[in-house]
Amino acid sequence: MRVQTGQSLRIFKVGLVIVLLMIISGLLGSNDRRDQDVLNPYLAQDKNAFSLLILAEESDYMNQTNILNEMIGAYPGYFSQAGVLTTDSGEGKKIRDELDVRQVPAYLLLDHVQVILVDHDLAAFRSDSAQMIEERRLSR
Repeated sequence: MRVQTGQSLRIFKVGLVIVLLMIISGLLGSNDRRDQDVLNPYLAQDKNAFSLLILAEESDYMNQTNILNEMIGAYPGYFSQAGVLTTDSGEGKKIRDELDVRQVPAYLLLDHVQVILVDHDLAAFRSDSAQMIEERRLSR
């Protein structure tokens, strides 16, 4: 009787470990889906385009909108989506938290799958994003 009880206890423990691992992997998987859901509306519409987002303070919104328009104008046809989000808006907070953005303005370049560039320095962002756009243009 003891051998059978010991064996039953082992089977129970193994089953418990498997159930716990399934729960943990489910939680981790749902976190990845949640992350993707936050960024999904901002991803480029197709693989040959980019999305441009700027996270800014409310007081700097108009200035950043002008910068956004200049950048879009410099590369017509390469941005399927673009916008300025304020850090105090609901969507701005979600993006800021998701990407752990601590400083604004923050310039974000996204492709059709993920965020590919985040920078706080406008000159560096312009340079790096221009290089990425040029590489995309040459690969078309």
